[in-house]
Amino acid sequence: MRAGNKSNKPLLGMILKGYPRISESFISTEILLLESLGIPIEIYSLRQPREHFSHEKVKAVNASVTYMPEYVLPHWKTLLKSNWAAWRILGDCSGTGLCAPARLGACSPPLFLEI
Repeated sequence: MRAGNKSNKPLLGMILKGYPRISESFISTEILLLESLGIPIEIYSLRQPREHFSHEKVKAVNASVTYMPEYVLPHWKTLLKSNWAAWRILGDCSGTGLCAPARLGACSPPLFLEI
C-alpha cells in the first residue's frame, strides 16, 4: 500500500508498455472490470500515448496514469532517489522473494501485473 492510498485495500500497480493504446482495448476493459470490483489501480506506462485518439472505455477508467521517462540517462538522479526510497520502505530482499514482511504487515508479495 502506498502512502497516498488512504484505504486499507491493496493497491494494484499495472506496468504497461504504453497506455492508452488503440490496438489494446482489452486492457481498458480489464481495468474497468477490476475497478468495478472495487480494486484501486495505478497505471505506470513506459511510453507516452502514440495516438491522438482513444477508445471510449479509456475515458471511463478512473485509475491514475504515471508516465515513466522514456530515457533513463537524463533522469539518473530521480532513478537513484526512487530506488533508495523503495529500498528504505521495503527493506533488503536479499533474494528471498519477500521484502520485510513484518513492516508491510503481510507475508504475501506485492500485487503487480506486468503486461
